[in-house]
Amino acid sequence: DGTKAWASSARDNGFSVMVVSQFTLFATFKGLKPNFNRALPGDEAEPIYEAFVSSCREVLGDEMVATGEFGAMMQVDLCNDGPVTVEL
Repeated sequence: DGTKAWASSARDNGFSVMVVSQFTLFATFKGLKPNFNRALPGDEAEPIYEAFVSSCREVLGDEMVATGEFGAMMQVDLCNDGPVTVEL
């Protein structure tokens, strides 16, 4: 149904994707301090991240999937075309 905002995918539209690992999405708070205990250790999380990137590349093609370096300190500038960030 072309009238629904979520009726098509990145692949359907020829969009590229950027996959960024961000353990801080799993922060909770103890008082005023963030707590990252729910985040997996890097050695457990990286294979899951890499499997997701591989799946994206299989579906979209290598040239359509950008990544950063897992576990690295990164500054990412982006301009979202829409009001959505998807947590997977």
